[in-house]
Amino acid sequence: DVEKAIEEHMKTAAKQLKGSKVRCNLAADGDADRPAFFDSEGKFIYGDKICGLTCIYLRELFPQKDFTVVVTATCNDAMVRLLREKYGMNVIKVEVGSPYVVAEIEEQERSNPNAVVLGFERNTGFFIQTPLRLPNGNVVGKLATRDSTFVMLVINLMAKLRGLETLEALVEILPLR
Repeated sequence: DVEKAIEEHMKTAAKQLKGSKVRCNLAADGDADRPAFFDSEGKFIYGDKICGLTCIYLRELFPQKDFTVVVTATCNDAMVRLLREKYGMNVIKVEVGSPYVVAEIEEQERSNPNAVVLGFERNTGFFIQTPLRLPNGNVVGKLATRDSTFVMLVINLMAKLRGLETLEALVEILPLR
């Protein structure tokens, strides 16, 4: 039972972090396509919050672009409203499962080729459909399959640029469920 094993690993990680001097703990699943984040108290941070923060960072990096974000039906409604209302993103909900996200981000790219098209799942699976040219000239290519490294780097960079020392300080910018 994969879910039970994951739950046990999360409990173990939370116990190890509680009371330690670690400010944030990053982990990935077995094939490293989905990251897991725990704050300094060992509390698991759900993927829709982490992926929402990743979208916010990219929106701030590319304010002149239109953004479309495809999320699964289980994504936090407060996150969807935040992305739509505060950050002006077109957010589309689809059925749960990466095949649904991938099919919709491909369709969104075809229908709006000038938009930045992203997708995510509540389990922290993150997709980039549109290659992104960074301000330094480097390009982040299409991420059509999930990879935990991009999200881990963005979250750490976002906290550092805001002068925040813990993951929970970064998550505090988000609305409650």
